[in-house]
Amino acid sequence: MMLLLFLFVGLVAGIGLALRPRFNNPVRSDRYTPRPRGTLTFNKDVAPIIFDRCAYCHRPGQTAPFTLLNYADVKKRSKQIAEVTARGYMPPWLPEPGFGDFTDVRRLAANQLGVLQQWIAEGAVEGDPSGLPPTPKWPEDWQLGVPDLVVKMPQAYALASEGKDVYRNVVIPIPVGTSRYVKGGAFARQPQSAASRVYQPRRDQAIAATGGSSKSAGLRRHGFA
Repeated sequence: MMLLLFLFVGLVAGIGLALRPRFNNPVRSDRYTPRPRGTLTFNKDVAPIIFDRCAYCHRPGQTAPFTLLNYADVKKRSKQIAEVTARGYMPPWLPEPGFGDFTDVRRLAANQLGVLQQWIAEGAVEGDPSGLPPTPKWPEDWQLGVPDLVVKMPQAYALASEGKDVYRNVVIPIPVGTSRYVKGGAFARQPQSAASRVYQPRRDQAIAATGGSSKSAGLRRHGFA
């Protein structure tokens, strides 16, 4: 089975950047103070963290391989969650802490990580259902609102339903005749579950990518499996 992947890029014009790093001197990260043993529960303490940092991708129709929307989901994966969060592998966020402040950081704060680890270590108790916050509702289309400009891939890329991760360089012309400031950008794909990450290469990388040839959309991205 093959999936035809279409990538749409939405740009919001304006002054400034959505990600504005302020490169300060590294600061000591906050530390977690353990809670009294047996007081942490999923409904009161853990669900807000899961909803805020995990469920955006771990929900139906998105790229994560399983959902994390309720106690049963999280309890089933608790050992795996403890491992990947302790290693900093999840939630995915590459910038090192202490070297800049970014908008919409996905990294777990020390307090959030500590609560998760302690809750799992103590048996992952569900707790009083009345303390469970409502499941978040996410926009079904553009996450940053309707963009001022939408550009599309020149053709679809056929992605196998199984196999290794596939990385492609796709050059998408931006039909703007004058210099513009970009306030933000978002990527949409069809189907939504087809791509898990989108990288924005430098302009020179994009120019170099146009020199190859391929029968499919884009070129193979070197340096990845």
